[in-house]
Amino acid sequence: MLLVAVLGIITVLAANSVCLAAVTFFEWATGNVYQNWLYQWMFLGHLVIGIAFVAPFAVFGAVLGRSRPQTWRRSPNGSAAA
Repeated sequence: MLLVAVLGIITVLAANSVCLAAVTFFEWATGNVYQNWLYQWMFLGHLVIGIAFVAPFAVFGAVLGRSRPQTWRRSPNGSAAA
């Protein structure tokens, strides 16, 4: 179930990225302005979803790093990990 949620979030971010990139490309190609309130809300949504997606991984890494600071040095093959 978690995998489905992660893949769903990645799919939404990818679709949002393609849409934002297309608007930016068409602005560059034509010189017209296509950004409006919808583009701004999509960009804000992209930031919020991206931060919400990355935050759990960052917290997990920080907690794991603090709870096991240098266990790789005490491992039997610690010289290979260094």
